[in-house]
Amino acid sequence: MNVFVAYSGGTDSTYSILQYKEMGYNVKAVHAQLSPAPANVNEKLDLLESFCNKHGVEFIYLDYSKEFWNSVVEEFCSLYGEGKTPNPCALCNPQMKFGLLRRYAFEHGADKFVTGHYTRRKEIHGRALLYPAVDESKDQSYFLSLVPQEFFTNVEFPLGTRVKEDVRQELRSKGITPPYPSDSQEICFIPNDDYRSFLQDQKRVIERSGNICLQDGTIVGKHNGLWQYTEGQRRGLSIAYAYPLYVIRKDTETNTLYVGSKEELAITGCTAHKINVFLPYELWGEELYVRTRYRQKKVRADVTIEGDTLCVRYKEPQEAIACGQVLAVYNAQGAIVAGGILTM
Repeated sequence: MNVFVAYSGGTDSTYSILQYKEMGYNVKAVHAQLSPAPANVNEKLDLLESFCNKHGVEFIYLDYSKEFWNSVVEEFCSLYGEGKTPNPCALCNPQMKFGLLRRYAFEHGADKFVTGHYTRRKEIHGRALLYPAVDESKDQSYFLSLVPQEFFTNVEFPLGTRVKEDVRQELRSKGITPPYPSDSQEICFIPNDDYRSFLQDQKRVIERSGNICLQDGTIVGKHNGLWQYTEGQRRGLSIAYAYPLYVIRKDTETNTLYVGSKEELAITGCTAHKINVFLPYELWGEELYVRTRYRQKKVRADVTIEGDTLCVRYKEPQEAIACGQVLAVYNAQGAIVAGGILTM
């Protein structure tokens, strides 16, 4: 049986490769270059291929950097230019990792496609549903909520039931060092995680001055581009006021940044478009939870589908959402039942 493993050379994908090799599968390691290739790309590829050869695994290199730039980076830049705060990982997963890369695997003889994501997959009602990983600190189910449910057919996540430190320890106990452990980076294609410099270099944002106002319209300062701010932000406003101010919302039509007290951040609901439904609505159940930020704990809410929009009403007020980020909806059993892009 042929197993294609998405391979970066780091701890998680190295563990995945070795696990399936030990189980007797014919393993192929597929390394896809998504972000622009670094100067030492050939050195990196030599390390990955050498490791695979040593362990009897076929190494495949695919250069998808042009497709990644056109579909993920361009959209990221465009959305920022519109004053939104997009999540590039959530954009990448359906288009690249579970789009092009997964498609390549099955078109070239894969029986299973494996990635090192920390999430669990279960078959429920004849559908492949995703659940949070056992290691909550590494859970990536949120980032996968925009991937169409059918893309998870014959896909496995061996890290979903593992704890990261245990994975590291197991590799150490076998005397195995991942060939290319990567440093933590928030956005893979942005040097030093400096998204502001990146967007300016790409000339995709406009330095356009506008007013910073309280909710009643009182002007308290000036900004130089709405794209530089995110709802809920406190630092970087450079406004001396009687109490701490937070970004409440951005009005792109009037180019106005609205700020207010922490209490004014509270909202009772939100909406999302570009929705991705994992399970028919009638099977969701009455007890639902939502997550609008990666590190946020799931919170109780009533969720309905109205046309092509997910409509959320919180059980208790929550902090303002960032338009462009991801909304993930979970049922009482912990399965993701839907996802979407936050609009308000």
